[in-house]
Amino acid sequence: MSSLIANPAPPILIDDDSEAPPSTLPEPPCVIATQPHWDIGREVDDSIPERIMLSEIFIKIRGKVFRYPLVDLTNTSAVLDELFHNAIANNGEGTCSKSPLHVEDWAPASQWDAYLDFITAPHYSLAGKFNRNSRPRSFWLDLLAFSDKYDVPDALDAAKAALQAGNTLSDPFRPALQFKIGQDYHFKDWVRASAEKLLRMPIGDLTPADYLDLGANSLNLLIQAHSRLTNHRHRLVSHLPRRLSEHSAKCKTAHLEDRCSLAWYKTVSCLTAGILHQRALTEVEIVKVLRSQGGEAAEMRNMTLECAERVANQCAAFLVGRDETVIKETLDKLCS
Repeated sequence: MSSLIANPAPPILIDDDSEAPPSTLPEPPCVIATQPHWDIGREVDDSIPERIMLSEIFIKIRGKVFRYPLVDLTNTSAVLDELFHNAIANNGEGTCSKSPLHVEDWAPASQWDAYLDFITAPHYSLAGKFNRNSRPRSFWLDLLAFSDKYDVPDALDAAKAALQAGNTLSDPFRPALQFKIGQDYHFKDWVRASAEKLLRMPIGDLTPADYLDLGANSLNLLIQAHSRLTNHRHRLVSHLPRRLSEHSAKCKTAHLEDRCSLAWYKTVSCLTAGILHQRALTEVEIVKVLRSQGGEAAEMRNMTLECAERVANQCAAFLVGRDETVIKETLDKLCS
């Protein structure tokens, strides 16, 4: 971005009934961030091309007229530059307070608020840094919409980064909302990452707001995928052996068959409950339980290592890749 925006000039609020010269115009209330060092009286430089001789522009937002240095509004975007200069050239709009540009015809007032705040805020820099914590999510969504429409890359990058960084426990960035934004603005990385989260979370956790963000087609794909995953888990229950058909030599030598069998029976009971529960254990979680003879599965710690490995291998043979196949197929459809 050009250095002209490094210290942007503040807006000047115009009283519609005032004919006061620029030097006596009142400072605006704290509607939009201002820089106190703006030099209002700029001398016209004859060496500047005629196209940008008009150094200031008058715009009207929410019934109030503001006077801005034209370069501050147009230097961020070639699209805005063309729009403003065409409006001035074609009908003279924006050249005085009595004939301001009604910019709400181009974008909602809230989006202009976000854009103007972004380019005039004192803590904005060429590095694209902005005080993310000082703005609500709605601000960044407005800035994202505006910068996408009018091709303002710095603002777009800042909004995207702030939305990602704003995922907190008190105000979580819902995967369904991230998915919708990713689709709307062609953020392929957002679409894939959020879709995978949605596939791995319980379908019952979705809210009415999530349904609206996902839309009918994506929601149907998710429901179908979760149905396939649930059916797979139900089939898994029938593949879990209820008893050990054969014990290891260590079991037999130490006469641990009964203890080992009881431990496995309790493990199967716990796994079955976890698999059939609404928050069903994932394939990875099931394998983790089966492989944790020495640690997390309390009952499996009562089995001999050899018996635990044998039964884990038997179950894992049915498990391997089923979940991931369903997830990959659905991801490809959601991201296409």
